Amino acid sequence: MIPVSELRSICQPADLDLCLYRRRLVRRISIYPTWLFIRLGMSANAVSLIKNVIACAGAVLFAPGEPRFALAGALLLQFSFLLDASDGEVARYTGSSATAGGSSSTSWAMPPPGGFSTVPGATPWEPTPVSLQGPSSPAPGWW
Repeated sequence: MIPVSELRSICQPADLDLCLYRRRLVRRISIYPTWLFIRLGMSANAVSLIKNVIACAGAVLFAPGEPRFALAGALLLQFSFLLDASDGEVARYTGSSATAGGSSSTSWAMPPPGGFSTVPGATPWEPTPVSLQGPSSPAPGWW
């Protein structure tokens, strides 16, 4: 099995993250679950599935409004953030995606610029222009 130091050089390029928190803390820890997932023969998609289940469980724990549940939910969400780094690292190691853990892993987490399309017949991920000033005059029949 490949040592963690060599795995880090393969899975974590120097210019990978712009986020200081992710670069300084999460990436230092994420390589260890990555090593385990690779050792177990798991795919990046399997790691993503586990990450999504944990994130959903963390989000649900905020619903009761109890501080102890919210704390547990926050910890689960942070753990899912760690696994998000690991799934990209597994993808880079195995070459199992077209972008190998690149920017497409965030495309489902963030809406496209302009928001989602509400135009009938448009695809759900097609951005629509949004005017921040609103219409110059009300449309006829809207008073």
